Formats: sequence, structure tokens, C-alpha cells
Amino acid sequence: MESAGSAPSHPSPQAVLAKACVLHDAIRTREAYDHTMKQREPVDADIAVVMTGICHLIASASDPQLQVPKLAAKALGLLADRHVAAVVDAGAIPPLVQLVSSSVDDVCGEAICALGHIAGGSVTHRELVLAAGILEPLLKVLRESSHTPVLRIGAWLLVHVHCREPSYPLADFAPFVAVLLNHIGQPEQDQGVLECALTVLTQVSEDELRHAVRAMGLCGRLVELLAHDILTVRRPASWLVALVAGGTDADRDALVECGAMASIKTLLESAEADVNGAACLTAINMTTGTTAHRQAVIDADLVPVLINVAAGGEADLSINQMAATAIGNIARGSQQQTEHVAEFGGIQPLCDLLEGTAGLQQHNFIVVTLPTLDKILAVGRQKQAEEGLPDNTYGTLVEQAGGVDKVAALQTHSDVGIAVKAAMVVAKYFPDRFHGQRLTALIQEGVIQVVRQPGGGEDDQATQVGDDGSDGDSYGEREVEVDGQLEGDSGEAGEER
Repeated sequence: MESAGSAPSHPSPQAVLAKACVLHDAIRTREAYDHTMKQREPVDADIAVVMTGICHLIASASDPQLQVPKLAAKALGLLADRHVAAVVDAGAIPPLVQLVSSSVDDVCGEAICALGHIAGGSVTHRELVLAAGILEPLLKVLRESSHTPVLRIGAWLLVHVHCREPSYPLADFAPFVAVLLNHIGQPEQDQGVLECALTVLTQVSEDELRHAVRAMGLCGRLVELLAHDILTVRRPASWLVALVAGGTDADRDALVECGAMASIKTLLESAEADVNGAACLTAINMTTGTTAHRQAVIDADLVPVLINVAAGGEADLSINQMAATAIGNIARGSQQQTEHVAEFGGIQPLCDLLEGTAGLQQHNFIVVTLPTLDKILAVGRQKQAEEGLPDNTYGTLVEQAGGVDKVAALQTHSDVGIAVKAAMVVAKYFPDRFHGQRLTALIQEGVIQVVRQPGGGEDDQATQVGDDGSDGDSYGEREVEVDGQLEGDSGEAGEER
């Protein structure tokens, strides 16, 4: 009998564990759970009683890893898998976080498993797990444990607490970057650890990732994982390589040195759409580098593959456009690189970028593609002069690809900057399609100013007036020469850098 006003008594540890054992046997599998539900309906009440008892036992024990054996921890994990609300309502999250620090691997692993089921249930539950302080003990486990099942389940929990929307502050996860990369760097690492570690790293700060990969010398390992047998490893690895390629020239140098371009070609040729997208992003990032980086892409024979992806009919349109963007980056390189793109059929996908759905993305494609076509046509004109050809062969290819009609139509685009750039391309290479009335109207409206140069004539320049009254077009306040190159080029086809 309890005395008046005394604290309620709790079952002994032996009684709690006995009930947990019975409940565990009753619901350890889906079949057992369904059978138990048919035999006795109040199973949820039993779950609540057991949960309350276990939570009190964990919270009150001075040495919880000895008082709560594997069976009790297993029951917690099983209950959290199928009865998350009951587990949370019973106040199990703080005791489970406490068990993550257990020196007994099985107890630690089962606690992590239970927390993973809870965090994966909803954003609210994830926030409760984070608020209970899971990151510090989890980091310690991932840094110090050598037990593969614990590492696997720990990385899996990290996926649930970090890779859900809305994103948690990246700074809180910064300490995990080097730890996860260290596990990835192990040659014979467990597949589950690899999958989860790679997945989490695709969601961290890009600068933090690049710095750590560079410092730990792991470019080669990431490239090696691009050839992994398992798609769930290849996919996140391919996105990590793409992120590294978007870093510095030194990052791109490292990827070239470890043979990344050959692996990217293989990924581009695969039928896996998500991997194709990552490979295209890598190609885009590599070709925004130096002339040497663009040449590495060419030397790996990626241009024909990119052209094939860009023309991929039923494939994801965004992937087609990404491939075409990489082709355009190469075309804006040296004269030889521009010729390479043109000779291999790269003009068609570039012209295809000039049309599509409305919106900011399509606007950006047009903004980038117009100067690219200008560069190609300039190289074609130079080639015509050097070789004594009767026509600009690249101009013919642009016309055959429908590019002349598309550029001519852009002279009346609602964006004045695009309209002016299109008019300049047409005026220089296809004068019979020049929309003089449109340009005249823009000059009369004060949108474009004609800057008279000494001597007049072909040296005159047309400059778009900005919204604030300053000179400059929508591409960075550069003058647009009527008889010169776009984007401030000198008129000669040469290398960028």
C-alpha cells in the first residue's frame, strides 16, 4: 500500500523487462503483430504500459547499459517502428538519446534505430529528436565506433535528421563532414554506411565539402565510387563529384588527374536519369573552368556523348538542356574548341535552347546561347576567310538547325537586352533577316543610344540604356557593337582562359 502523498511506485526492472520480452515476442514480426491484434485488441494499452516502464527504467538507472539489455532496447526499436506516436507520448526520446551513449553496441544500435524511426515519422518528431541533443552523442558514435552495424544505423539516423525538408542549419552538421568522408575513404566500407554517408554529404555546405575533400585527398575515392556496382552508391557519389567540379580550378585539376572524365562519360552513356543529370552538371562545371579543363572534356570524347544526350527525344528535358549548356561552354573556348563542337554537330542542341517553356530558366538559356552562337559564327567567318570558302559553313549549319529563324524571332522579344543581342547577330551574319524597324524604335524610345565614333560608319556603337539611366545592357553594362562581337569580344575568335 502506498502512503498518502507518496510517489507512485514503479514496477521492478525485472517486471519491466519481463513485460518487454512478452511484448517483443508478440509483435516481433508483421505476422506476429497481426496475430496478436486478432487475439487481443488492447495491445496498444500493453504497448503504452511497457513504454512507460522502460522509459522510467532508463531515466532512473545509474548505469543504463547494464540495466537495459538488448531485449528491452530491441522492444523500443520495434515499438518506434510501428507505434511512433505511443513512443513519443511516453517520453521515450530523451531516454533513447541517453542510450546512444551506451558502451554496449547492441543497446546503442537499437536506440539509434528507434530514434531513426521517430525522426523519419514527421518533421515535428525530427525536431524533438534534435532538441533532445542527439547530434553530440551521434557524432561520437560515428567518430569512435568500429562496429559496422552501429555505423550503418548511425549514418541512417543522420539521413533522417539532416536530409528532410525543411533543412536544419548546415553549421550544426559541419563536424560530421570530415567524419563521414573518413568512412567513405575506407576501401572496403560497408554498402549501407556508404549509401547513407554519401547521401548526407550531398546536403551539406558545398564549400565545406570541397574544402574537406581537398584537404583529405579524396577526389580519387569519389571518382572510384562512380563505378560502384550499386546504384544507391553511384547516385550520391555522382552528385558529390559534380559539387567538387563546381569549386576552384584546383578542384577541377584534381578531378582531371584522377581520371574523372572517363567515368563521367560512362555515366552519361547509362540509362539512369538521375546519374545522367549529375554527370551533365559535372560537365557544365568542368567546362566553366579553363581552356585546359574544356580540353580535358574534349579529350575524353565527351562532346559526341553530350550531343547525343542533348538530342535525347523522350529523355528528361532538363537533362537535355544541361547537356546543351555544357556544349555551349566548350564552344565559347578556343577557336579549335569551337570548331570541335561545330564539326561534331553541337550547333543543333544550342539552337534548340532558344525555344522552350517561358520562365527565368528559358530566359537564361537564351541569354547564354546568343553569344555562344555569335562566337561560333565568328569562328566560321574566320575559317571562311582563311580557307577561301564561298560561304560561312557554320552559318549554314545554324540555318539548317533552325537557328536563323529562332534568332530572327528574338529581335522582337519582350526583354530588350535579348532583342538587341539577337538583332546584332542577325545584322552581322544574316542581314536579310534584320528587323531594322524594331532597332530604330528602340533607338527612338531612348532604350538604345548610338555612340558616334571618330570617322563614323561601321565604328558607331549601339548601347542599351539601363533602367537607372546609365549606359549598359542587361548583360553587365557592356557596349554592343553593330559590327563587332557580343559580350565585349574584340571580333576575333580566341581563347577565354
